[in-house]
Amino acid sequence: MSHTSRTVMVFGVFDGFHKGHQVFLEQARALGDKLIIVVTQDTTVRELKNKWPQEPLDVRMQALRESGLGDIIIAGDIVRYSWSALRAYSPDIIALGYDQASLKTALEEYRQGGGEIGTITVLEAYEPHIYKSSLLYADTPAELQEKFAERQTEKQGRVDRGEYLADFVYGANDGIITTFAVVTGAVGASIAPGVIVILGIANLFADGFSMGASSFLSTISERNLHASIRQEQEYDIEYHPDIAREEVRSILKKWNVPREILEKLTSVFTRKKTIWRDFIMKHEFDVPEEGNDKPFQHGLATFTAFVIAGFLPILPYILHIGNEHQRFIISIIMTCITLFGVGASQSLLTNKKWWLKSGGNMLLVGGIAACISYGVGFLVKTVFGIAL
Repeated sequence: MSHTSRTVMVFGVFDGFHKGHQVFLEQARALGDKLIIVVTQDTTVRELKNKWPQEPLDVRMQALRESGLGDIIIAGDIVRYSWSALRAYSPDIIALGYDQASLKTALEEYRQGGGEIGTITVLEAYEPHIYKSSLLYADTPAELQEKFAERQTEKQGRVDRGEYLADFVYGANDGIITTFAVVTGAVGASIAPGVIVILGIANLFADGFSMGASSFLSTISERNLHASIRQEQEYDIEYHPDIAREEVRSILKKWNVPREILEKLTSVFTRKKTIWRDFIMKHEFDVPEEGNDKPFQHGLATFTAFVIAGFLPILPYILHIGNEHQRFIISIIMTCITLFGVGASQSLLTNKKWWLKSGGNMLLVGGIAACISYGVGFLVKTVFGIAL
């Protein structure tokens, strides 16, 4: 084998790339001119450790690429000890970690069987009491894992169902109050029922569109702001890593992280650029993950809730139910029921004990708005003598 250019090969899982992995690869790279990293398949990890890795193969390989420590990064054999990487690259040196004794034995057996491999070197460990994946990602009992997964699924389901809750409540509340205000104001001013229908429907769709569009545009504006902050953070991580690392320390200090583990945790959160960026975005700027804003869906939810709820106060007038007085009474009853129901519905995804309070609060707000509207209509009619 030629030694004019010395090739070094390492094998490993590299699950949750951390400082121990970094030092190991730096030591291996110092042994030669080219470093080849062979990353263990997910199924092999499952076979060796009786559990799946914390991160899938593609994520682990991407973390190694981002580290810039390897010249060639390839996936290991699906069938253990097939040694296709050895035959393909014929490394001069195979660098092993302190805890890869079984791999060393397998390599020596391969050599004894006629396989051609270079020198096997075992590298020194770097703080193995801290930087070891099995310690950083401690095993969890299967029963606890199952309970944890169930609980997370339950909570995530509530979050998913409530994603548009604010849009629904905001749109429905504004829709029914706005339309009912048209009804009460018109009744207070003794305006004809036909005019109430015309004003109510025109207001319903115009105002509903305005609110939906406003929700859409505000979400777009917020997305653009978040994208700008995200790009600035990525720039700092790339070109001002010391400042970006200090941002992580600052967050951890606010959490009262003990001084003796502050640097170790900082290293954990800055081991991958994407984790580093998202950690700062979330905990310093309270910016959600990219692509989670859904502006069109939020605008549509606001518009739909506005139109459906706002349609109810004018429904008795559209259907010509009873006389004018009866229509007004029915409109009041339908509005009160809807206001209370919209308010109470918030408790379905928050806390069921609050349904009476949240429903009552919304009913109170809508009632006050209706009284104001009726009073203004009556006052304008009385003071200015306007009549239709």
